[in-house]
Amino acid sequence: MYFVLATLRASPGSAVPDGLVTSLSSWATAEDRLQHLVAHVTGPRTVALGLFLVAPRLAEAERTAAVLCRRAIQADPALRNLELIDCQSPLIGRFYERMLDVPRPGWTE
Repeated sequence: MYFVLATLRASPGSAVPDGLVTSLSSWATAEDRLQHLVAHVTGPRTVALGLFLVAPRLAEAERTAAVLCRRAIQADPALRNLELIDCQSPLIGRFYERMLDVPRPGWTE
């Protein structure tokens, strides 16, 4: 399973619609293999969607997430004021790199 972060932005003068998760989820097909979807409004016109998808590879999960978002935006009148800005799996390498920089008791080089 992969986590993909999609960023959507509402058109000027409009806001992120209520019921976004329910609306977008309703456009998912069995082939999308969407397991879970969460939304967090990040600004007056922007929302971050977390999509949890089953896929054999990360690139396929990212592509599926983008296709699902675009499908919902084009098909659902309540979502037509939204635009897909970004859709990718966030890299967390810096977190682990910082962990390596922290001295640990008992560790030797």
